[in-house]
Amino acid sequence: MTYYYIGAYIRCYVKRENFDRRKLKRALLISFFAFGGYDFWRSYSEDFKWALWCDWGSLQNTLISVMVFILLISADYSRCSATVGKVLRRIAPLTFGAYLLSWVPDHFLYPQLIEWVPNVYYRFHWYVPSVLFSIMSSLLLAQIIQWIQKILYTFIRQVWKRIEFDI
Repeated sequence: MTYYYIGAYIRCYVKRENFDRRKLKRALLISFFAFGGYDFWRSYSEDFKWALWCDWGSLQNTLISVMVFILLISADYSRCSATVGKVLRRIAPLTFGAYLLSWVPDHFLYPQLIEWVPNVYYRFHWYVPSVLFSIMSSLLLAQIIQWIQKILYTFIRQVWKRIEFDI
């Protein structure tokens, strides 16, 4: 939830003109390599150590997420094609639901990937398709929930209209 609220705050209260995208990209790249180097140093000569410094909600994940949010918000989408604009308009209302539901495909997919491809080096080849599958699955689940919500809302409104209250 932290990332969602930070993103919502940035979207509502931070002006996109105030950011130099080149500096932000450099800061993101430096942060990525600095935190990656730190994680590598913490896990050097043994298995990767997953702990509070690299878990969700950690400084490194939060900082990188905030910079990605700002980059996305400060992008100039007016030069996008009509198709890209249509896709972004369709995905935008589903992103919060997809974010909340992403644990479903993540908890199914990644343990299976580890079981099917035990070697970490070879597993890297499967991360891009896995992440795309997780994103698409989360968006599909969010769309299904939105359809169910719309059906229930319509049904409840119709029932509510038929009930007369004598006060």
